[in-house]
Amino acid sequence: MENITKISFEPLPESSSCKPVRMYFEQNGIEKNWDLVNGKVSFSVIVYNKTSNKLVLIKQFQPPVYYAAASKLGYKVYDEVDLQKYPVELGVAISLCGGKIEDNSSLQETAKRRILQQCGFNVSVDCLHEAVTYKQVVLYGVGTNGASQTMFYCEVVNEDKVIKDAGDKGSFNVIEVSMQEAEDMVKQGAKIPSPPNCLFGILWFLQNKKLQT
Repeated sequence: MENITKISFEPLPESSSCKPVRMYFEQNGIEKNWDLVNGKVSFSVIVYNKTSNKLVLIKQFQPPVYYAAASKLGYKVYDEVDLQKYPVELGVAISLCGGKIEDNSSLQETAKRRILQQCGFNVSVDCLHEAVTYKQVVLYGVGTNGASQTMFYCEVVNEDKVIKDAGDKGSFNVIEVSMQEAEDMVKQGAKIPSPPNCLFGILWFLQNKKLQT
């Protein structure tokens, strides 16, 4: 999974996926500014395997996690990255299945394809139930604005798995975590690298679905 042999950073060029802008405004007579990125609509899926009584998650290398961890250890932006000093493992995180809207497909149709591609389970669109939709806003100076994410809940069984070694050309691993492991992830937070939406999704499951399983 972490077969990464070269890493470098450079200033962000013109991008079709995100548009960084600076907003200027006046509040209570005080001039302020805010740096933000207007991202695209995205989704994530809480996948619960009823057969194993476990949550299906993705373990993969996440560039933002790596950059933050390496910077904390002293890496200076745009310097050549020493992978001995800043190993690739710093960027490995656990996340929910998910992605961005594709073509003219609905979120549900795109989510169905992602579950198959990332987790190996072939499910129907009817199996996807909307858990919550929220804005991806990060406070304290920099954040996304206007980008929403819909979180789905989907139940699967072992018989739904049609791809045993799911993954995008080996760039990530599919893992299943027990209820106790899921609770530990929420309690430990950043000790186990995981984006906020993953921890939120696990918490949503534990509060809304665990007692029903």
